[in-house]
Amino acid sequence: MKKVLALLLISFFVLQLIAAPNVYAASLPFTALGQVVDRHGKPVQGATVILYDGIYQEIGRTVSDESGAFGFSNVVANSPGCKVKVEFKDSGTTYETSVVNTLWYPTDTGIVKFDIRDTTLEKYPPPEYGFIWGVMQQDGSSQRPLGNGVVYASSGDQKFYTFTDNSKNRGTFLMRLPVGHYKVWGQYMENGMIFQSSKILDVDVIGATNYLDSLSTTVLIPMSAAAQNPQPPEMPTQEQLNILSGYVTYKDGKPIPDQVVTLYQSTDDGMSGYLKVGEARTDQNGFYQFYGVQVTADAPDNGIVYGSKGFNITTMYTDKNGQVYGDSKKITLYNPNFVTQDPSADHRARNPVVNFTIPYSTQGWVKINTINPEITGIKLYVDDKLITDSEGKPVTLPYTAYIEPGSHKIKITAPGYDDWETPVNIVENTPTQDVFVGMTKSVVPAWVPVAAAVVILILVVVAILALLFTKRQWILGIFGGIIAPIQGALGKSLNNYKASSQTKKANRAQRAEARKAEQARMAQAREASRAKLDSKKSQEKAFNARAEQPRLPEYRGEEEEVPSMVSAREIYKKQDRPAVERIPSSYANRGPSVIPPAAYDDEPAPRAPAYEDREARAPAYEPRAPITSEPDGRIRLPRSMPIGRDQPPSASIKDKELVIKYIREHPDGVSFIQMSNDLEIPPNTLTMITKELVINDDIEKIKGLYYYKSHDSSSDDRESSVVVWRLDGED
Repeated sequence: MKKVLALLLISFFVLQLIAAPNVYAASLPFTALGQVVDRHGKPVQGATVILYDGIYQEIGRTVSDESGAFGFSNVVANSPGCKVKVEFKDSGTTYETSVVNTLWYPTDTGIVKFDIRDTTLEKYPPPEYGFIWGVMQQDGSSQRPLGNGVVYASSGDQKFYTFTDNSKNRGTFLMRLPVGHYKVWGQYMENGMIFQSSKILDVDVIGATNYLDSLSTTVLIPMSAAAQNPQPPEMPTQEQLNILSGYVTYKDGKPIPDQVVTLYQSTDDGMSGYLKVGEARTDQNGFYQFYGVQVTADAPDNGIVYGSKGFNITTMYTDKNGQVYGDSKKITLYNPNFVTQDPSADHRARNPVVNFTIPYSTQGWVKINTINPEITGIKLYVDDKLITDSEGKPVTLPYTAYIEPGSHKIKITAPGYDDWETPVNIVENTPTQDVFVGMTKSVVPAWVPVAAAVVILILVVVAILALLFTKRQWILGIFGGIIAPIQGALGKSLNNYKASSQTKKANRAQRAEARKAEQARMAQAREASRAKLDSKKSQEKAFNARAEQPRLPEYRGEEEEVPSMVSAREIYKKQDRPAVERIPSSYANRGPSVIPPAAYDDEPAPRAPAYEDREARAPAYEPRAPITSEPDGRIRLPRSMPIGRDQPPSASIKDKELVIKYIREHPDGVSFIQMSNDLEIPPNTLTMITKELVINDDIEKIKGLYYYKSHDSSSDDRESSVVVWRLDGED
């Protein structure tokens, strides 16, 4: 026992020796500083701050000021460390920090600065929002989670909804709501039918910053039968959005481009002002928009709230002199997932329009009054431009006109009164002295000047017409020198164009006839070959249309020594009927003319065609009827019929003689001679007649083909119409 007492005494003295330096150090004075804030980080005034040493002995007490700041000066701790505790009373409730969860701060540094996390009242002010959370399940033994269902929470006239989680078909939901009492139920759609909770739950939402601080809620949906009267009758299918928009204009109505508009949201307590949400800029039309605005809790929560909050929209305009003009509007926005009885009201609530008018103008303005309010039909003009309202009607007086800076003229008119005018000088964003209009009745009625102007106009027109009628030759003589060359040039161009068109047409027709002739020749050759193979007798009786027909010379190709212009005599010198006559160009306008064959006695008699022996054996053919003119002035050659059944159609040279004779007997000219398919003349005889403008000569060889031309009786060569016969055949 003595040994134990000895050891205790020794230990006591040793401990005293060890603790002596520390006691000395702890006894040194120090200063402690800090700030008290609430859970939103706002300073708290009037909070009690208690300072403890390392063995939890209170060594100081103070109160926070208006900025939440507090301080301890020259305090002494009995241990090497200190802690702080904050207490605050509001509405009978005490809010305090936890000493256990705060840090120890060394005091030997002389100055202690407490971390703000140790002086924050995390439950003050009490949370304005709480939670309803849980799961939606099928009612019954299966308790199947129902994803993509809808859970409703209703309080008073506010009814909000959210969708259950459909990922992995968990069916969970979470809603942050203002503190209060709510009715909760759910809806689920399957196979196009709405199933609804059979029981509506009563849930009290208490303030909390974490949903786990509140109890969970289970929404049961019976799936045995669809709801007979679902509420609401139509189940929401998607999340909604808030879209805030509007226009910013000057007070004269002109848009302000690139103007900044700022959106603020009220704090949770609704008394501490507004917190900035975002900014938008106007376009060239002064239009701005905030897309997808949400109602949220204050920091640090920042969660989406199924409720409403106040918003403040502001815009500030600075003029060129640095003066600031501002405007602001306040509205209330709801979480967009809400339901009312009026869908159109829902749309308006989610899409509010807020317009701003800046009390500034880049124009000046003047107010125009009248001392004759009884006068009707008044019209206001600024620089001769009629001023109208939004409907396009003339404005009425009194009226405030916004006008660009500078000097302008204001005019007032009214039926039966003299016009009233006055000059004004406009300065930017500055009013001009009011104008008072006093109008007097017109001495001359308003219609008199108009009638006089009409009469004068009529007299001028009559005088001009009389001058044109009586002096037309003199006027035409003045302008003739200008008009005649233009008219001549246009006429020449037109004639050239017509001649070119006719030539192209003739060339196309020529090529077409050549193709037809070649096809006919090949067809005849094939027919002759078949007949020769059948029998010798049939070969002797075969009819060669080319030999039987009286033929014109066949074209064999143009030779270099053949001139482009030949006489009609050269055309027919190989025919057996040399009496074919032509009409020279010099006699074209003197009526019919006959040139006897004796005129060619000095030339050798033309040889018969190459197939003269066959022509002698060919059956004689004459037209069945004389050539007569059609009612439209054209003539038609009658149909030629062959003698034998197996013989092809043929034509006599007399056909051409009759045509020529007919032309000679009609000195007034023949405008067109139709050679129809009824003639059945082989292609390499007289097959086509067309019309051209030709001035010189009557026979011309173009590209190896001869053309016979008969002039009409016109005296104007530019308008001479001729009949052109295209004579195909060998030269």
